[in-house]
Amino acid sequence: MSQPSAPSSPGTPPTSWRTYPLAADPSAAGGLEPTAGRTDWAAMSWPAAPTDYVPPGYRADDPLVIAAGVGSAKKDGRWTVPPHLLLEGGMGSIRLDCRLAQAAGPVVNLDVIGSLGSILIILPPGWGATMDRLVPGLGGQSATSKVDSQPDEGQPLLVFSGRLGLGSLVVRHPSRWERWRLRRRLAREASRQLGAAGQL
Repeated sequence: MSQPSAPSSPGTPPTSWRTYPLAADPSAAGGLEPTAGRTDWAAMSWPAAPTDYVPPGYRADDPLVIAAGVGSAKKDGRWTVPPHLLLEGGMGSIRLDCRLAQAAGPVVNLDVIGSLGSILIILPPGWGATMDRLVPGLGGQSATSKVDSQPDEGQPLLVFSGRLGLGSLVVRHPSRWERWRLRRRLAREASRQLGAAGQL
């Protein structure tokens, strides 16, 4: 371990040491302490938080990326679907459940890189999906949509583009089992809210 450099004059602390906190008399400050590995956070000047931050998904050149890699990725519950998403299936699976989601605009653009993965998107009634800009995968692999290509009035349209590769894409409404699970989940949430309100 390297030793502190020798003081330049008698009674002067080495340059790699200083009093902490600063004091005219080192002994009054509790002696000398090494500064390496120590940060005086209170004395630091922090930059102001940006006020013009835009989350990903609200510009075509900055989509919200959902990538599975070799595992899985999912979004469900209450979330906001931005206008631009990039779905990368990789070698895993992606599941987007939009039943409790809110679309940020009337059109949602989804760029798909299927690779070897599987992508499942569950839509609530009234939402539409079109795959006219989606290139089928190798070996005739194609996407499957079980929802209308035109949404109901006031509901969003999902526009898919990109390439499937060797992956798969399914867009559908929830199954009976999924509807039952959602009703049960919402009932539990309502019960907890009532219990919390009763304790006030």
